[in-house]
Amino acid sequence: PRVCMTGEIRGNMALIHAAADICVLPSYREGLPNVVLEAQAMRVPVVATRIPGTIDAIQDGVTGSLVAPRDSMDLAKGLRALIQDSAVRSRMGFAGREFVRNHFEEQRLSELLADEYRSLLAARCSRDSVAKRIVPHLPGLGRLFKRAESLLKWVRRCTR
Repeated sequence: PRVCMTGEIRGNMALIHAAADICVLPSYREGLPNVVLEAQAMRVPVVATRIPGTIDAIQDGVTGSLVAPRDSMDLAKGLRALIQDSAVRSRMGFAGREFVRNHFEEQRLSELLADEYRSLLAARCSRDSVAKRIVPHLPGLGRLFKRAESLLKWVRRCTR
C-alpha cells in the first residue's frame, strides 16, 4: 500500500476520490464533514474519529470505521483492517454510496429544510399574519418568502 500526503487539495474532488482506496479523517472537532460524504458517494470507505459530525456521516462497521479520537493505535487498527481486506473495502464502499444516496441527497435535504422553515412559521402564526407582522418592519421580506417558494417549486419541476 502507498500513502500519499497531499496537503491542501483543490480541484476535481471526484477524480481525487476515484484514485483513493480509503478516506481518513482523524479530526478532533467537525461539523458534518463533507469530505466523508463525498468519499462515500464515490464508494470510498472511511476511517474517522468518533466525534460529533462524523458519527452522523458514517455507519460504524457498515460504511466505514469510527475510531477513538486522539488514539493513534486505534486509528492504525482501523486503517490496517481496511488495508488488509479489499472485500471489506468494497462492501463498505458500496454501502457508503447507498447511505449517502438515501440520507444526504441534495433535493431531499432542501425539502426537509424548507419543511422545517414552514413548520416554524406556522407554529408562530398564520401565513397572512406573518406577512402583516414582519413585512412592515423588514421591507422586502415578503418578496423573499415568495421568491424562495417559487424557487422550490421550480427545483421540484426540474428534478421530476
